[in-house]
Amino acid sequence: MVDAACIPEFRKCIIFSEHRGELQPIPVPNIELEQYYAVDYIKNYYIGRAVSVTDGIVKFKFLHRVGATKFAWPRRDDFDEVHESCVFFGPVPLQESGPFVVPRQHEIETIFSAIR
Repeated sequence: MVDAACIPEFRKCIIFSEHRGELQPIPVPNIELEQYYAVDYIKNYYIGRAVSVTDGIVKFKFLHRVGATKFAWPRRDDFDEVHESCVFFGPVPLQESGPFVVPRQHEIETIFSAIR
């Protein structure tokens, strides 16, 4: 049986597995520092670099969307701390040197809409 507290994480793994067509580990692997992740902010998502992780709280430095398909560093650093349960995809590979292109952006957006 699955503990009720684990159900959100279990559902996330099912969505990832269905979308990617392969089984994902349960629980989702730990967040790695200096890697990029997609983070859920209720009505939108952001791509951020994990700066620190302490007791389930992850500090991110976020990129901002530039147009429909590119992301860049904002003029002022955008840091925020979120619970690790808000991280729904990653690590996210980036291409180019800025503004960045996210090759798996369509996959990220599909998963984001599924968890909404």
